[in-house]
Amino acid sequence: MSSKINLQTCEYACKSSIFQDNQLICHKHAKVFDLYLELENGKSIGLFLQEMRSRNVKTETVETTKNKLPGKFSSLVVTLEVNHYNMRPELIDEIRNFDYVHYVEEM
Repeated sequence: MSSKINLQTCEYACKSSIFQDNQLICHKHAKVFDLYLELENGKSIGLFLQEMRSRNVKTETVETTKNKLPGKFSSLVVTLEVNHYNMRPELIDEIRNFDYVHYVEEM
């Protein structure tokens, strides 16, 4: 009976590995993705959205949070859509170089 359990465990491990590989491929080739941003202030949100429009990047959703403490950054979760998945890494690198962006992370 223990050999049966080991065989089932191995089959499950193989299937989950294939699933993870497929997930990574899908993520790598996705044209729609989420970013978490920390911006200088509330006005920076408008600048960011304007910059995305000028680059023909579609903004799907925008979620903001207000900071109650003075001197803290504005945080933003945004869903963006690019024309081709190859544009995504380059766009994220460019966003990191914006003066008003303090932190960027792809989710």
